[in-house]
Amino acid sequence: MLKSQAEVEINPFLSGNYAPIHDELTVNDLEVIGEIPSDILGIYMRNGPNPAFEPIAYNFPLDGDGMIHAVYIGEGKAHYRNRYVKTQELLDEQRAGKAIYGSLLEPIMPDPKLISPNGNHGLFKEGAFIHIIHHANRYFAMDENSAPYEMSAMLETRNRWSPPGSNSSFGVGAHTRLDPNTGDLWLIKYPVEPPFLTAYQIDQAGTLKQTIEIDKPKSTMMHDFVLTENYLIFFDCPLVIDPRHMMSGGGLLNWCPELGTRIGILPRKGGKTTWYDTETFFMFHFVNAYESNDRIIIDFVRYPDFIPQDLKKKIPPSFLSRTQIDLQSKSIKHEQLDDRNVEFPRIREDRNSLMHQFIYLPTSTNNSGPRSNKFNALVKYDVHTKTSITHDFGKQSEIGEAVFVARKNATSEDDGYVMLFLYNILSNSSEFIILDAQHISGQPLARVKMPRRVPHGLHGSWMSGKWE
Repeated sequence: MLKSQAEVEINPFLSGNYAPIHDELTVNDLEVIGEIPSDILGIYMRNGPNPAFEPIAYNFPLDGDGMIHAVYIGEGKAHYRNRYVKTQELLDEQRAGKAIYGSLLEPIMPDPKLISPNGNHGLFKEGAFIHIIHHANRYFAMDENSAPYEMSAMLETRNRWSPPGSNSSFGVGAHTRLDPNTGDLWLIKYPVEPPFLTAYQIDQAGTLKQTIEIDKPKSTMMHDFVLTENYLIFFDCPLVIDPRHMMSGGGLLNWCPELGTRIGILPRKGGKTTWYDTETFFMFHFVNAYESNDRIIIDFVRYPDFIPQDLKKKIPPSFLSRTQIDLQSKSIKHEQLDDRNVEFPRIREDRNSLMHQFIYLPTSTNNSGPRSNKFNALVKYDVHTKTSITHDFGKQSEIGEAVFVARKNATSEDDGYVMLFLYNILSNSSEFIILDAQHISGQPLARVKMPRRVPHGLHGSWMSGKWE
């Protein structure tokens, strides 16, 4: 059933700093409070759902139109640019002057007269709004199980992208894992038809090296995965994707806790996936994983169950957690590392698949209502000592995911900077914040004044070096 206009208007993810913006700006030489370190050179890009038209239905973070916000930094100066990802669906809606697709959980069949010959006649809109990464000298806007859209450094949309050696239906998830030793990029997809899970390995030049189909009995949502030196690891949480159930009046995403959660370990060089049954839980995002002797250590953010689709219900808390798998005894140990509600974990990227020490996670020191994942503080968590340091931005602030940027000639894992967008509730304005990662609770090194409010988004990346 479609939502009424009143129901759309009260959606908390279409108001406040979740509310979309519609203009595209280019502004140079932004005002800086403090000083941008001279060794920082590159682009911070962050993606997020930003409906271009009043949505027929909207379920955050499953729907929307991709909009990239980019901050270009060099020679102590910062510049800003934002652009839509011009997906084929967005182009068709722009021609129509209105939304013509429903949402992932409340789909409608679009009017075929409004769809271009090469457009999407299916139920689901591909928005390319979840992530943006840089690989093989290309910028890719990522969605969930859809082909990436290649962007330019100046955020011009180029085309749907698939690697040489793949077919035209190449579709992958938004989260990727880069092997710091080889430079190869790993990706997965989890379609609604068999095979229900596929992994891809793409080399530094962007060529497909390996495709691995993983046998599993059901289609389940698998938003993220993780990499170690020798394995790919999947958490198969019981959030079952069932289009037939939706067509008969039920939901597309069905939480089935009686199935339990399974952990799959796949040798990267090929071979059979070993599955471990464990207690029921849900997760969106991994931190990292690595091997230690005959154990695999996996850090991630864990939910007790799936986030409810009812906007009036409280989001369950999610905690930084660790799972250890003993490959010899086949035993599993779960441990909660911290008691704060956190999400969007990031580490120094070149520690991916290797032992890490520090994790950077947004948290909240506010009690902001019945359904809120609005964060106002950033935690730097030390997994070696199980201690943390927090930068509290204040009750008037809201933040999202942070990224780590290594200092030139860094001498330790945390020798560098942490960057993120901050929204000020009182002034309805945004800043780009640069913190000293080794003194994260101190005053920001730089506060870059954004020329406009930057809505909350999802994931982003630091692209080091000169741009086009």
